[in-house]
Amino acid sequence: IFEFSPQGLVKTEALTSETSHRQKNITSKIIISIIALIFFIFVGWWSWQEFIIDDTKPIQSIAVLPFDNFTNDQNQEALAAGLQDDLITTISKISSLRVISRPSTIQYKNSTKSSTDIASELDVDAIIKASVLKFGDTVRINIQLIGISPKERNLWTESFERPAKDVYALFNEVSSTLAKEINLSLSSKEKKYLSNASSVNPEAYKAYWSGNNHWDNLTQKSLQKALEYYQLAVKIDSNFAPAYAGIAAVWSGRKQMNLVDHKIAFEETTKFIEKAFRLDSLNIEVLYNYAISEGWMAWNWEKTKMAFERVLEINPSYAKAHAYYSNVLMALGDPKKAMKHMEIALDLDPINPVILGLYHINLSANKQCDQIFKLHKDGELNHVLSIHSLRNCYYSNGFLDKALGLDLQLFRINPSDTAIIMESYQNKGYLSAVLEFARIQVMMSENTFVSPLNIAHLYAQAHKKEEALKWLEMALISRDANLPYLTVIPYYDFMREDTRFKDILHQMNLPYN
Repeated sequence: IFEFSPQGLVKTEALTSETSHRQKNITSKIIISIIALIFFIFVGWWSWQEFIIDDTKPIQSIAVLPFDNFTNDQNQEALAAGLQDDLITTISKISSLRVISRPSTIQYKNSTKSSTDIASELDVDAIIKASVLKFGDTVRINIQLIGISPKERNLWTESFERPAKDVYALFNEVSSTLAKEINLSLSSKEKKYLSNASSVNPEAYKAYWSGNNHWDNLTQKSLQKALEYYQLAVKIDSNFAPAYAGIAAVWSGRKQMNLVDHKIAFEETTKFIEKAFRLDSLNIEVLYNYAISEGWMAWNWEKTKMAFERVLEINPSYAKAHAYYSNVLMALGDPKKAMKHMEIALDLDPINPVILGLYHINLSANKQCDQIFKLHKDGELNHVLSIHSLRNCYYSNGFLDKALGLDLQLFRINPSDTAIIMESYQNKGYLSAVLEFARIQVMMSENTFVSPLNIAHLYAQAHKKEEALKWLEMALISRDANLPYLTVIPYYDFMREDTRFKDILHQMNLPYN
């Protein structure tokens, strides 16, 4: 081998076999060292990914997916749905966890999407998958907790087997175990909430849950169906407090949708919520419906606020409680706090039509009609509560023909009367059509129930103050469930300084401005 040197091109001396062998050993050791170094770097990187990264990403939000029904009985679908709902309710008692509400998880029933994709769509850190198997009077539930970040991995799997009557109490144990598995510290209050449990007749609970599922539609047919399920639950278990609260909620819903005489609805609501409260004043559903009753029925706003705060203390992830409490705060003149609770509700249950409808009420009350119009353009205003908000925005923005069209739709006017009203609109304009509308409603009220508040709305739209006040006072006597929204309905802006109008608000314990 030749090499360049200060002396020129020089031939090197041949290596001895010993030197050559020694160099080969050195080379081999270098290669082995490099391989070992690469191995240890890889192992260190893997360990860091698996342990160090995972430990620095605590689970703060979770979604419970619909239970797989392995009972081979489609009649047990309601059982599986009820179990999912109850597990969500129980886990929601852990205040440091954001728990997605059931309506926003229903879409993933039998979904082929990965846990990672579902978690991304719901913006959560972990997913709970569960299955239920019922044989005889025994129920077996398999629960799997799947973490997502930084990568999908199984965190906890366990099977539970209990008598059917004790299966709902089991979820307190599941929630406590879950908290330990993800390193959450439970407060003394949370431990107390998770230790209180009683046996529940599974058939009564299944009927009750089915009733809840129908109530949300707020139609005459759906409310009747909900009532039948609640009554079935009471028949199965006469001491099941949530079912009585459900019956009260049906009458409350009928009242709000103007489906029955408000006096009768008020009496029935009060009777059944008091029955539920006597049976179990600490039950979360009883407390929630008590808050609704004290607000929209009794107009006792201090009790209403205290009840909602108590519900949210026990269950911080109760989306509907946040949403309805938000409407209360809006009516009481606290829009900032109202929207804060509504944002929480939407975060917990972003696709629930009832919560969206209540959100749209807040938007219209805040004069944020541009958002309402955009949502309508995108086809997202489908619930009856949302349609009311759209109607209010049409009126306050001068789209009177569109407001009149929605009034005809919401008041359920028959075709012949609709034709009379529309003819009046075409010949004499909006004010004449609204007055004709009011006249027809007054005539109807002589033979059947018509909400006095609806008639007051029509006169207010026509700027007939005296007539509007007359029917508002009649609505006050019948304790119309929608009267609390007087503080934010735009039809009455022109008469807010009137003494009689202020007196109506005063009798409902509402602010004047």
